[in-house]
Amino acid sequence: MNNENQMKSVDIIIPVYNALDDLKICLDSLKKYTDLELNRVIIINDNSPDPNVKIFLDGLNYPWLKVVHNSTNKGFSANINLGMSQSEENDVVLLNSDTVLTSNWLPKIVRCAYSSSEIGTVTPVSNNATLCSVPNFCEENILPENMSIDKAAEIVERCSFHEYPQITVAMGFCMFVKREVIKLIGGFDSETFQRGYGEENDFCNRAEQMGYIHVMCDDTYIYHSGTKSFVSKEKEQYIREHDKILHKRYPAQM
Repeated sequence: MNNENQMKSVDIIIPVYNALDDLKICLDSLKKYTDLELNRVIIINDNSPDPNVKIFLDGLNYPWLKVVHNSTNKGFSANINLGMSQSEENDVVLLNSDTVLTSNWLPKIVRCAYSSSEIGTVTPVSNNATLCSVPNFCEENILPENMSIDKAAEIVERCSFHEYPQITVAMGFCMFVKREVIKLIGGFDSETFQRGYGEENDFCNRAEQMGYIHVMCDDTYIYHSGTKSFVSKEKEQYIREHDKILHKRYPAQM
Protein backbone atom coordinates (compact mmCIF):
# COMPACT_ATOMS: atom_id res chain seq x y z
CA MET A 1 0.00 0.00 0.00
CA ASN A 2 1.43 3.39 -0.97
CA ASN A 3 1.61 6.56 1.10
CA GLU A 4 -1.34 8.10 -0.71
CA ASN A 5 -3.65 5.37 0.59
CA GLN A 6 -2.09 5.51 4.05
CA MET A 7 -3.03 9.19 4.29
CA LYS A 8 -6.48 8.83 2.74
CA SER A 9 -9.34 10.22 4.82
CA VAL A 10 -12.24 7.95 5.69
CA ASP A 11 -15.79 8.92 6.59
CA ILE A 12 -17.06 6.76 9.45
CA ILE A 13 -20.85 6.64 9.18
CA ILE A 14 -22.83 5.64 12.26
CA PRO A 15 -26.60 5.31 11.88
CA VAL A 16 -28.35 5.71 15.24
CA TYR A 17 -31.77 4.61 16.43
CA ASN A 18 -32.13 4.62 20.23
CA ALA A 19 -29.58 2.39 22.08
CA LEU A 20 -27.86 5.42 23.63
CA ASP A 21 -25.74 3.42 26.06
CA ASP A 22 -24.25 1.41 23.19
CA LEU A 23 -23.56 4.59 21.23
CA LYS A 24 -21.64 6.12 24.13
CA ILE A 25 -19.45 3.03 24.44
CA CYS A 26 -18.87 2.98 20.68
CA LEU A 27 -17.87 6.65 20.61
CA ASP A 28 -15.53 6.22 23.57
CA SER A 29 -13.70 3.44 21.75
CA LEU A 30 -13.70 5.43 18.52
CA LYS A 31 -12.11 8.46 20.19
CA LYS A 32 -9.53 6.22 21.85
CA TYR A 33 -8.45 4.27 18.80
CA THR A 34 -9.07 6.48 15.74
CA ASP A 35 -7.01 9.25 14.15
CA LEU A 36 -9.65 11.98 14.22
CA GLU A 37 -7.36 14.59 12.71
CA LEU A 38 -7.35 12.57 9.51
CA ASN A 39 -10.76 10.89 9.55
CA ARG A 40 -14.21 12.17 10.40
CA VAL A 41 -17.40 10.77 11.87
CA ILE A 42 -20.93 11.26 10.54
CA ILE A 43 -23.77 10.28 12.87
CA ILE A 44 -27.27 9.99 11.42
CA ASN A 45 -29.96 10.05 14.12
CA ASP A 46 -32.96 8.44 12.46
CA ASN A 47 -35.60 10.26 14.53
CA SER A 48 -34.91 8.15 17.63
CA PRO A 49 -37.97 8.05 19.92
CA ASP A 50 -35.67 8.34 22.94
CA PRO A 51 -35.25 12.12 23.37
CA ASN A 52 -31.99 11.57 25.25
CA VAL A 53 -30.31 10.54 21.99
CA LYS A 54 -30.79 13.99 20.45
CA ILE A 55 -29.86 15.72 23.71
CA PHE A 56 -26.62 13.72 23.91
CA LEU A 57 -25.68 14.27 20.28
CA ASP A 58 -26.43 17.99 20.41
CA GLY A 59 -24.06 18.20 23.36
CA LEU A 60 -21.13 16.91 21.32
CA ASN A 61 -18.88 19.54 19.80
CA TYR A 62 -15.94 18.13 17.88
CA PRO A 63 -14.38 19.38 14.63
CA TRP A 64 -14.27 15.82 13.31
CA LEU A 65 -17.97 15.12 13.97
CA LYS A 66 -21.04 15.88 11.90
CA VAL A 67 -24.48 15.05 13.31
CA VAL A 68 -27.61 14.84 11.17
CA HIS A 69 -31.04 14.59 12.79
CA ASN A 70 -33.79 13.16 10.60
CA SER A 71 -37.20 14.75 11.17
CA THR A 72 -38.84 11.45 10.18
CA ASN A 73 -37.67 7.86 10.37
CA LYS A 74 -36.04 7.14 7.01
CA GLY A 75 -34.70 3.65 7.63
CA PHE A 76 -31.22 2.18 7.82
CA SER A 77 -30.43 2.08 4.11
CA ALA A 78 -31.47 5.69 3.49
CA ASN A 79 -29.34 6.76 6.45
CA ILE A 80 -26.31 5.03 4.98
CA ASN A 81 -26.88 6.75 1.63
CA LEU A 82 -27.23 10.09 3.40
CA GLY A 83 -23.95 9.48 5.19
CA MET A 84 -22.15 8.44 2.01
CA SER A 85 -23.39 11.60 0.27
CA GLN A 86 -21.66 13.87 2.80
CA SER A 87 -18.45 13.67 0.76
CA GLU A 88 -17.68 12.91 -2.86
CA GLU A 89 -14.19 11.50 -2.48
CA ASN A 90 -13.67 9.73 0.84
CA ASP A 91 -13.86 6.00 1.36
CA VAL A 92 -16.40 5.07 4.02
CA VAL A 93 -16.84 2.75 6.96
CA LEU A 94 -20.42 1.83 7.80
CA LEU A 95 -20.34 1.25 11.54
CA ASN A 96 -23.07 0.00 13.86
CA SER A 97 -23.49 1.94 17.08
CA ASP A 98 -23.33 -1.30 19.08
CA THR A 99 -19.67 -1.95 18.23
CA VAL A 100 -16.50 -1.47 20.24
CA LEU A 101 -13.37 -0.55 18.29
CA THR A 102 -9.84 -1.68 19.03
CA SER A 103 -6.26 -0.51 18.57
CA ASN A 104 -5.17 0.48 15.05
CA TRP A 105 -8.43 -0.82 13.60
CA LEU A 106 -8.82 1.63 10.72
CA PRO A 107 -5.25 1.65 9.33
CA LYS A 108 -5.32 -2.14 9.27
CA ILE A 109 -8.62 -2.17 7.38
CA VAL A 110 -7.37 0.44 4.88
CA ARG A 111 -4.16 -1.54 4.38
CA CYS A 112 -6.25 -4.61 3.64
CA ALA A 113 -8.51 -2.72 1.23
CA TYR A 114 -5.64 -1.38 -0.83
CA SER A 115 -3.67 -4.62 -0.90
CA SER A 116 -5.50 -5.35 -4.18
CA SER A 117 -7.34 -3.25 -6.74
CA GLU A 118 -9.99 -5.99 -6.92
CA ILE A 119 -11.11 -5.45 -3.33
CA GLY A 120 -14.31 -3.43 -3.04
CA THR A 121 -15.26 -3.95 0.59
CA VAL A 122 -13.55 -5.10 3.79
CA THR A 123 -15.05 -6.59 6.95
CA PRO A 124 -13.05 -7.20 10.15
CA VAL A 125 -13.54 -10.28 12.30
CA SER A 126 -15.76 -10.10 15.35
CA ASN A 127 -17.41 -12.11 18.07
CA ASN A 128 -20.76 -11.64 16.33
CA ALA A 129 -20.60 -11.20 12.55
CA THR A 130 -21.87 -14.44 10.92
CA LEU A 131 -19.26 -15.14 8.18
CA CYS A 132 -16.63 -13.16 10.09
CA SER A 133 -17.32 -14.56 13.57
CA VAL A 134 -14.48 -16.02 15.62
CA PRO A 135 -13.67 -18.42 17.08
CA ASN A 136 -16.91 -20.17 16.08
CA PHE A 137 -17.98 -19.48 12.50
CA CYS A 138 -21.52 -18.08 12.02
CA GLU A 139 -22.21 -17.93 15.75
CA GLU A 140 -22.49 -15.22 18.37
CA ASN A 141 -19.39 -15.84 20.46
CA ILE A 142 -19.12 -14.86 24.10
CA LEU A 143 -15.74 -13.61 25.27
CA PRO A 144 -14.08 -15.94 27.78
CA GLU A 145 -14.33 -14.90 31.40
CA ASN A 146 -11.77 -12.23 32.35
CA MET A 147 -10.83 -11.57 28.72
CA SER A 148 -11.17 -7.96 27.61
CA ILE A 149 -12.12 -6.83 24.11
CA ASP A 150 -8.64 -5.35 23.68
CA LYS A 151 -7.05 -8.66 24.66
CA ALA A 152 -9.19 -10.53 22.15
CA ALA A 153 -8.06 -8.07 19.48
CA GLU A 154 -4.41 -8.61 20.42
CA ILE A 155 -4.81 -12.38 20.08
CA VAL A 156 -6.50 -12.08 16.68
CA GLU A 157 -3.75 -9.82 15.36
CA ARG A 158 -0.97 -12.02 16.72
CA CYS A 159 -2.49 -15.22 15.29
CA SER A 160 -3.49 -13.77 11.93
CA PHE A 161 -1.92 -15.08 8.74
CA HIS A 162 -2.80 -11.74 7.05
CA GLU A 163 -4.34 -13.62 4.17
CA TYR A 164 -7.44 -11.41 3.80
CA PRO A 165 -9.67 -14.32 2.74
CA GLN A 166 -12.40 -13.64 0.22
CA ILE A 167 -16.00 -13.75 1.50
CA THR A 168 -19.27 -13.70 -0.42
CA VAL A 169 -20.62 -10.45 1.07
CA ALA A 170 -19.51 -7.84 3.58
CA MET A 171 -21.01 -7.73 7.06
CA GLY A 172 -22.84 -4.48 7.80
CA PHE A 173 -21.76 -4.12 11.43
CA CYS A 174 -18.43 -2.66 10.23
CA MET A 175 -18.14 -2.44 6.47
CA PHE A 176 -15.38 -0.53 4.68
CA VAL A 177 -16.30 0.53 1.14
CA LYS A 178 -14.01 2.11 -1.42
CA ARG A 179 -15.42 5.33 -2.84
CA GLU A 180 -14.75 4.10 -6.38
CA VAL A 181 -17.29 1.31 -5.82
CA ILE A 182 -19.96 3.77 -4.67
CA LYS A 183 -19.28 5.96 -7.70
CA LEU A 184 -19.62 2.96 -10.00
CA ILE A 185 -22.71 1.18 -8.64
CA GLY A 186 -24.40 3.80 -6.48
CA GLY A 187 -25.49 3.45 -2.87
CA PHE A 188 -27.77 1.07 -1.03
CA ASP A 189 -31.22 0.23 -2.42
CA SER A 190 -33.14 2.18 0.19
CA GLU A 191 -36.46 1.77 -1.59
CA THR A 192 -36.37 -2.01 -1.27
CA PHE A 193 -34.39 -2.46 1.95
CA GLN A 194 -35.67 0.49 3.94
CA ARG A 195 -35.10 -0.78 7.47
CA GLY A 196 -32.17 -3.00 6.71
CA TYR A 197 -31.48 -6.74 6.48
CA GLY A 198 -30.17 -7.65 3.05
CA GLU A 199 -29.10 -4.19 1.87
CA GLU A 200 -25.39 -4.98 2.18
CA ASN A 201 -25.92 -8.30 0.35
CA ASP A 202 -27.63 -6.46 -2.50
CA PHE A 203 -24.83 -3.86 -2.62
CA CYS A 204 -22.09 -6.50 -2.56
CA ASN A 205 -23.74 -8.59 -5.26
CA ARG A 206 -23.93 -5.56 -7.52
CA ALA A 207 -20.27 -4.78 -6.82
CA GLU A 208 -19.30 -8.37 -7.57
CA GLN A 209 -21.07 -8.17 -10.91
CA MET A 210 -18.76 -5.25 -11.73
CA GLY A 211 -15.64 -7.26 -10.91
CA TYR A 212 -15.01 -6.43 -7.24
CA ILE A 213 -14.42 -8.91 -4.45
CA HIS A 214 -15.15 -8.74 -0.72
CA VAL A 215 -12.60 -9.78 1.87
CA MET A 216 -12.20 -10.34 5.58
CA CYS A 217 -9.56 -8.30 7.39
CA ASP A 218 -8.33 -11.24 9.42
CA ASP A 219 -5.94 -9.26 11.63
CA THR A 220 -8.57 -6.84 12.96
CA TYR A 221 -11.12 -7.62 15.66
CA ILE A 222 -14.09 -5.42 16.51
CA TYR A 223 -16.61 -6.34 19.16
CA HIS A 224 -20.29 -6.36 18.16
CA SER A 225 -22.84 -6.65 20.91
CA GLY A 226 -25.79 -7.41 18.64
CA THR A 227 -29.05 -5.95 17.39
CA LYS A 228 -31.03 -3.83 19.84
CA SER A 229 -33.03 -1.61 17.49
CA PHE A 230 -35.51 -4.24 16.30
CA VAL A 231 -37.53 -6.84 18.16
CA SER A 232 -36.96 -10.41 17.04
CA LYS A 233 -40.30 -10.86 15.23
CA GLU A 234 -39.64 -7.81 13.11
CA LYS A 235 -36.14 -9.03 12.33
CA GLU A 236 -37.36 -12.46 11.28
CA GLN A 237 -39.97 -10.94 9.00
CA TYR A 238 -37.52 -8.58 7.31
CA ILE A 239 -34.98 -11.36 6.80
CA ARG A 240 -37.54 -13.67 5.18
CA GLU A 241 -38.94 -11.00 2.86
CA HIS A 242 -35.60 -9.58 1.83
CA ASP A 243 -34.02 -12.99 1.33
CA LYS A 244 -36.68 -13.76 -1.27
CA ILE A 245 -35.85 -10.54 -3.09
CA LEU A 246 -32.13 -11.35 -3.10
CA HIS A 247 -32.69 -14.86 -4.49
CA LYS A 248 -34.86 -13.44 -7.23
CA ARG A 249 -32.36 -10.74 -8.20
CA TYR A 250 -29.18 -12.79 -7.86
CA PRO A 251 -30.03 -16.48 -8.28
CA ALA A 252 -26.49 -17.52 -9.27
CA GLN A 253 -24.72 -15.53 -6.55
CA MET A 254 -27.16 -16.51 -3.84
